[in-house]
Order: sequence, then structure tokens, then C-alpha cells
Amino acid sequence: MRRRSVVIFLVVLLLGIGFALWKMRRGEESDIREVTLDRIEQAAFLYFWENADPRTGLILDNQNNFLASDLSYSPSSVAAVGFGLSAIVVGVERGWVSRADAKDRVLTTLKTFRDKCENVHGFYYHFLDPKTAKRTWHSELSSVDSVLFLAGALTAGSYFGGEVESLAKKLYERVEWPWMLNGGKTFAMGWKPEGGFLSTRWEHYDESSLLYILAIGSPTHPIPAESWKAVRREIGEYKGHVCLVSGPLFTHQYSHLWIDFRGITDGFADYWKSSIEATKANRQFCLDNASSYKTYAAGLWGLTACDAPSGYRAYGAPPGRAVHDGTVAPTGPIGSYQFTPDLSWEAIQAFLRVDGLWGRYGFADAVNLDVVNVQGKPWISTNAIGIDKGAEILSIENGRTELIWKLFSSRAEVKRGLERAGFRQGTMAMKPTVSEAPTVFRTKADRPTTTIPRAEKSPSIDGNPADQAWAKVSPLFLDEVTRERGAVSGPKDLSSSFRFLWDEKALYVLAEITDNEIVTEHAGKDIYQDDLIEIYIDPQNNLLDWGNSRDFQIGFAPIGERGEAWAWFQNRSGREAEIEYVVLKKQGGYTVEAAIPWTFLETVPERGKRIGFSFAVHDKDTDETPDAKFNWFFLDPGIYLGIGLLGG
Repeated sequence: MRRRSVVIFLVVLLLGIGFALWKMRRGEESDIREVTLDRIEQAAFLYFWENADPRTGLILDNQNNFLASDLSYSPSSVAAVGFGLSAIVVGVERGWVSRADAKDRVLTTLKTFRDKCENVHGFYYHFLDPKTAKRTWHSELSSVDSVLFLAGALTAGSYFGGEVESLAKKLYERVEWPWMLNGGKTFAMGWKPEGGFLSTRWEHYDESSLLYILAIGSPTHPIPAESWKAVRREIGEYKGHVCLVSGPLFTHQYSHLWIDFRGITDGFADYWKSSIEATKANRQFCLDNASSYKTYAAGLWGLTACDAPSGYRAYGAPPGRAVHDGTVAPTGPIGSYQFTPDLSWEAIQAFLRVDGLWGRYGFADAVNLDVVNVQGKPWISTNAIGIDKGAEILSIENGRTELIWKLFSSRAEVKRGLERAGFRQGTMAMKPTVSEAPTVFRTKADRPTTTIPRAEKSPSIDGNPADQAWAKVSPLFLDEVTRERGAVSGPKDLSSSFRFLWDEKALYVLAEITDNEIVTEHAGKDIYQDDLIEIYIDPQNNLLDWGNSRDFQIGFAPIGERGEAWAWFQNRSGREAEIEYVVLKKQGGYTVEAAIPWTFLETVPERGKRIGFSFAVHDKDTDETPDAKFNWFFLDPGIYLGIGLLGG
């Protein structure tokens, strides 16, 4: 018995020591995590504090993260100012700046917007000169960037009270929100004095939720609650993660940085759960592609809008449109810390292992381990970007203390906006309304080739499919495999066939489209927003360079009796480009026939020549049916098109 008691005592002692060591290790890990989060937040705060003009309070859009630079590095972004005003509140709470100094900076900023910044109906230009507060870069009067500023102003108002609150309310209450609707139900993205309202609208789920809630809740110039319902919300699924469809991760984050969507729903969606699942889907997509990209294999993820090796790109993951090339942004997982703290912490640790990624303001904006320089070092952005630093500090702080949520969501304007939009306590299960787009899984290896026959006789461009010139040409179909986004209810909703020919004069196309509802609300360069077909051409087959006048994106829309065409990269109409075409509407659809001159394409055709090309069809419906787009082969980034081989 004595021996047994000794054994039991030793076992209990060892278990006790083990448990104590485990608690110590867990404590150390917790301490490391807290210290690291402090470092990330403080570095982000430093960005906003150092990169504001002290006379105006206007904060730079971006700054060099590694080399000393002054306030001429970039213009000010009104969105960055909004993030900065909220970040200053965090700085006071964390002890990085005195309350008095912080309040002075905030007051300087708000007075600049009251007295110096150009505004039209209360909206501000996207980019401003940080010294003079004047419009720069010919930027637009931006609806969503204006509201990001106002969110920061109202947050600061809640925190400091007094004069700060009074100024913030005046700036918010002078906004004439209905003006930016421009006669529609959804907001225009912006306005320019040179050309009026932008044709693009905030009509799909994205970062604009904040815009609608503040506008609906306005005590002075509210918009109707129907505007919230007019926004299209498609629900998709990727590997079991069900969420609202929008590819870039920031679109699921920004509104949540201020509005606490936990435990409420409007009957359309559970926005809190959706953003959690969108973050997990973004991460999972990167993991699923780890065998093809060193970046993902290193445990790095975060497909969102950020700097890229080739410029600034809006990367994204399914169930939205997948756009990726191995470039990831730390702000992706960090901006989702409020949703997925443990997964985001794992990503932070992975980013910390990347040599040379950390700079004065924390992590550089983006990294790609698959792109290396002559020294064999991976591509790392030199910049820190204001809105990305803002997402980092606000999301971490919400995840730790709920500070920004408490300050902003407690405001009467926000509560009123949510209530009018139909939000009530509760949660809801979300079911996919669109299936996963097969184009998500395309790679360069999937690039198709088709032989384009030489015409024995040039077709008459009259929209007649019975023309003998087309008799022997096999059609190409855009089927489910080529669905880029959205959904169709059946072949009558949308189906299509395309035929191509060539001769020494032109590339010919005949497209027969079945579409039970033809929508043509726009004209000219804006026809892409409605029903139409598009032809993409890379004459040299050396990757389509978006916007380059040596490549081509040509659209044909069923407008009027003969249709309209537009060549976007050349910024001219089809007639101006000397494209001969006709678009004929018929019962249940339309037919497109066109001759695109080789002289316009600036290339010489010959048998055996390979051109990069693709063809696409859009479906726009006015009912609840999701919009859709089918594209033969279009792989972005790249951009890789399919191959057209000019035959004999």
C-alpha cells in the first residue's frame, strides 16, 4: 500500500508540474500575442500621426514604409482621414498620445473639412492636396470615401464630445444624401464637375453598407429605406463557407470596422457570420493553391485590394471572382481579426517570418514570394497605405476591446439607420443563391485553342445567320464551365453561340444570344453595365494589358435598331473605329454580326498566326434573378486569353 501511495503521489506531482509548465507556456504565448498586437496597432497609429499635415490634419493616402520621406509622397485621401480619426481615438486609449494633443489634431482636421475642403452637397473629393485641401488628381467627388471620413469624424465625436461632437454632427448633417442617388434607388459612386455623375453605382453587396446605413439614418437629408433593399445580394459557397459574394476581403471588412453587426439581421443575410465565412473562404482558397504558389505554401493569405508587382490590384477569392497571382496583403487577415482572431494571429506569425516585410509603420502593404528580383529576394511593396493601416488598427482594437464598435454603434444616427433598414435582433441561416463559378479553378494550363477558318467569301454584315459564309463554321458555346459570375435560371434566361471567320480585311463574328429580358439602360462607354457581348483581342498573343491601346475590349449591345458598339481601350465608338456591325433584337434575344478590321487591330493576318482572344456575354435582369457573365477564357492576373489560330 505504501509503494502504491508513493507512485500515486509521484504521478500527481508530475501532472501538477506539467500543468504548471503548460500554464506558463500558455501565458508566455498570450503575452507574445498581446505584445505583437500592440506593436501592429502602434505602428499603424504612427502612420496616421506622422503623415498628417499639422496645419490641416489631412492624412496621406500612402507613404514609404522603409525610407524617410516627407508629406509630398502622395496626396491626402479623405478615406484615410476617416480611418485616422478613429485611429487617434485608439492612440489615446492605448497611451500613445495625450488626450489634449489628440483632441487638437482632431479639431484641426474637422475645421479643415468645414472651412477649406471643397464639397458639393456635403460630399468630398477622393484625393486632396494635404497642404491646401484642394482637389487633386482630377479625382471624383466620392460617395463611399466621404462616408469613411464621416464614420471617423462621428467616432471621434462620440469619444471627445463637446466641440468635436458638434463639428462632426454638422459635417454629417449637411450631407444631402438623396442628391447622390441621381434619380435612382442606389448611390452613384461619384460625381465630377467635368462630366457629372459616374455611371457606376453601389448596387451590389460590398463596402458600401456603411454608406447606406448612415444615409438612411440621417436626421436632415435621409434616403428611403428602399435603397437598402435595392442593393443586390448574392450568396455563394466555397468549400462549405457560405457568405455574400464579393471577392476582395476588404469589402467584407470596412463597414464592420464601425458598425457592430453581431446578433442582428435584416432578413437578407447575417452580415456578421457572412464576413467570418468570407474570411475563412479567402484563407481556404489560398491553402488550396499552396502547391502552385510559394506565398500560400508559407502560410500567407489575404486576397484583397493592395499594391502588386504590376501596380495596384483588387485581388479576391471565391465565392466571388478569384483574382490571384501569389500576392497577398497583411491587412487581409489582420483586417479580419475582429472576425477570426485565432486564424488571423496564425497569419500574423507567418508574415513575421518573412524577412524584410516589417517597416516603420508595420507590415509593408503586400508581398509575393513567387516574384523575385535579380538578387533572388521576393517582391515586397515599399509602401504603407492609409486605409490598409486603418483596417489593421481598428479591427484589432475591436477584437480586443470593442472600442470602435461601442463608440460608433451607440450613436442615434446609426441605430436609426439600422432600424429603418429593417435590422432586428437575431441570426439567420444563409443558403447559397448562386453556385460556385467554375472559372475559379482555371489555370494557364487550361488555356484553350480554337481554329478560326478563313472565309471563302466575306459575310454580309446584316445579322443573318443563314448567310452561306457561315454555313460551314462550327459554333462555340458559352456553357456552365465558362461562367465567370452570377447565375442563370435556364437556357431561356441566357444561352449563346459564337462563330468566327477571318480574311485579309477583317475578323468576323456572329453571335446568337438567347435572353428572355433585354436590359439596355446605358449607352456609349457605359454599355458594359447591361446586356451585351464582348470580344477581347490580344493581337500579339503576349498577354492582354488592361487599358493598353494595343489590346482590345470591344462590346456590342442591343440598343436601338442597329445596336451600339464601344472599344474601351481606344475610348471610341464602334463606328469611329470603322467596325462594321449590326445588333438585331428578336423575340427572346438578339443577334450580333460584326467585321473588325485588321487595320484597327494594328496587325497583319496570316495563316498560322496565333492571337489571344476571348468572347463573353452579359445578362442583366431587372427582377431578383442574379446577373451573370460567361467568358470563354479570361485569366486575371495575366491577363491570359484563349488562343485563336488563323486557319486556312
